[in-house]
Amino acid sequence: MILIYLFSIIILLVESICNGNKLNAIAFSSTGGSDIFSYIVNDYNNYAIENNLNSFIELNVVNDTSFTMEVTNYEETLLELFERKSNKYDFIFYDNIYSIRFGKYLEPLNNILSKEHVNMYLEGIASQTCIYRDKLVALPVFVDCNVIYYNEDYLKKYDQKIPKTWDEFISVGSYVLEKEKKANNTDFIAYNGYFADREGGFCSIYEFIYSYRNSVDSSFPKITGDEAVNALEKIKEMKEKIASNEIFKASKGFGLDKYLSGNSLFFKYWYVPTYISENKKVFHLPGVIEGISGSAIGGYNIGINKYSKAERRNEVIQAFTYLTSKVVQKKIVKDYLFFSPIPSLYEEKDICQIIDCDFFKKAQLIGRPVSASKDYDDYSQKFRKNIFRYIYDNEASAAEVLRDIEDLTKIYTFSVKSDDSSAGLIIFIAYIIITILILSSLVLLYTKKCESQYHFLSKDFWYVIIFGLVIMTWGFFFAIDEATVWQCHLRYIVLSFAFYFVLLPMFHKLIVCFPEENKISEWISHHRYLFLFSFILIDEFFILLIYIKPYTLLQYRYNDGKLIEKCVLNHWFSKLNLFISYLIKFIVVLAIWFFTFMEWSITEIRIDVHVMSAAIYMDAVGLITILILNNIPVDSHILYYVMKAIIYLLIVIINFIFLYAFRVIKLVMKGKSDEELNNQIRNLIAYEKKLENNSLSRSSVNSNSITSSTKDSNGSLADKYKKIVGYHYKTSSPSISSIGCIPMHKDSINDSKNNNSDYKGNVTKLTKGILSS
Repeated sequence: MILIYLFSIIILLVESICNGNKLNAIAFSSTGGSDIFSYIVNDYNNYAIENNLNSFIELNVVNDTSFTMEVTNYEETLLELFERKSNKYDFIFYDNIYSIRFGKYLEPLNNILSKEHVNMYLEGIASQTCIYRDKLVALPVFVDCNVIYYNEDYLKKYDQKIPKTWDEFISVGSYVLEKEKKANNTDFIAYNGYFADREGGFCSIYEFIYSYRNSVDSSFPKITGDEAVNALEKIKEMKEKIASNEIFKASKGFGLDKYLSGNSLFFKYWYVPTYISENKKVFHLPGVIEGISGSAIGGYNIGINKYSKAERRNEVIQAFTYLTSKVVQKKIVKDYLFFSPIPSLYEEKDICQIIDCDFFKKAQLIGRPVSASKDYDDYSQKFRKNIFRYIYDNEASAAEVLRDIEDLTKIYTFSVKSDDSSAGLIIFIAYIIITILILSSLVLLYTKKCESQYHFLSKDFWYVIIFGLVIMTWGFFFAIDEATVWQCHLRYIVLSFAFYFVLLPMFHKLIVCFPEENKISEWISHHRYLFLFSFILIDEFFILLIYIKPYTLLQYRYNDGKLIEKCVLNHWFSKLNLFISYLIKFIVVLAIWFFTFMEWSITEIRIDVHVMSAAIYMDAVGLITILILNNIPVDSHILYYVMKAIIYLLIVIINFIFLYAFRVIKLVMKGKSDEELNNQIRNLIAYEKKLENNSLSRSSVNSNSITSSTKDSNGSLADKYKKIVGYHYKTSSPSISSIGCIPMHKDSINDSKNNNSDYKGNVTKLTKGILSS
């Protein structure tokens, strides 16, 4: 009868396979729970037969022989499948530390599973091991929990109790170890520790630090805090009193052999029910105080492949719902006695009759920091190596290695509140002082003695320049505080506004003062703000287009080991729009240089044009320096930011002095001593002779070049060159009077009229005075 029944099941299974939709799952054979994968898949197939479901699951198990030179482990196998968008497998079994790595390739479950089903898992460890970007992308199949196995015979032999704290643990271990040594038991070890250079070793360190938190509900201690330092010091103390470097570094196999052979008091490893016997039992890891414990979370998840075929999606969801159901988890707990990811199971009487529910309820689990780095495996390896520099090699203190571990993931900034250096605060204060000085200088526009010196621009345009300098000053701080994609965009927008606010008023004036009457200069003269904002709006249009493919944050590590984030554009569309924005600014600068050359000799604006040209050249040098600084290796992130801050500040100060403050300096210079004036006049005598020698030739160039250029504006390149050179030597512009190139103060008008006629006479008079004295 039994044989007939089994034969019927086989026939039904074959029919199901032939007629049903095959769903594929992939798993790795070399895991502690690989049997469970087959168990739940077979359970579903039986369930599908009994309920006439039109699907079955085929489990594809990958083993070590499946790997190639290119793909060296199971995770790389999965990654290769995902990157090819393979739909070969519907269900993915994977180690729960890789939810971040694989999350974007897995189907979010929040919208395809019932809220009750999801919450059943979120009450447990799923919130720590199955989340990717706030989405549930998998569910746990089984959970690993680290425990300490102990040999009860030794505790009874020496009348010792199960330790509740790490201090008690060391005390009990050292006492038993000493007694066994006296009994000449040379094979005996007190504790394996399992602080090996592998992922299990990382778990041992991480959970030990977690066991040093202040209370059960406290979060993981700050990695550079006193709790973490004390935890490392306790590990080292434990190693020196009840173990050794060799024992702590040994693999799991060493400790397990000692434990199973009865030559170990304590043995730490994942919870495996078959390791427990009548005299070999388990307890949770102790803590810094009684009631505190800790264990890293291990285990495997199951997720749905994002690229599985759409036509079988309903069957996939149906099967996944059953595979992760409470019914299946209950079977796993009963048949395997494993730790369940569904906490509510430990409230059911039939379960608690089989296992010690209180033991599992008291587990204090902590997920590994899988989101700390894009490459968790690399982070884990570097974490361990830093810790071992203290525990085994004595190369650094506990505090030092913990700071180095913090540097693996900490994004350093250069903010005012930074604990790493006071440079940020010093520069912030300097920026405030400069800002106050710049803003307060607006008073000069209304000072009777200074007002005449600011006739080159109208007052509103001087305001625009001053506010542009202030914006430029503080634009730097958008580049140094905590980086976000929004800040990347905002920084460039702010600096673009500053660029146009500082230079466009000057550019506007140069066009208006063009040394030949023309309709363009006249139109621009009467539409000042339209001219100003047309450049800004065109440029901002291309800047806003960058948002379509926005900035990303690229991590960069300096030679001092500090990590920062830089704003980068990866998409060609964004790079093109940024290039156009740069091109517009470059054209503005080029145009200013061109106009300053042509208006170089116009008497009324000669000094303004000269200092403007000098400011533009200095700006170019500063920007080139910043570009070089961004592309050369710098030893320290602080040095990088300090150098960048100083360059920004120098650009602001140079523009402020050359474009604005020099006019007051010119007034101050009038109060020089006689000796200084005498020295200047001697120089003027030499300059006067030079002017007399060149005046005839210049006049000839002016006359001939302008005349010939006017006759044929469409002439040869040489004629155009002569025309431009002619403008360069021209000393007056019809725009001065016709379209109000210079809205001059009354005193300035008089000074301007008398400037040329009195110049030579003043030099002669002053010269005679010097010679007679």
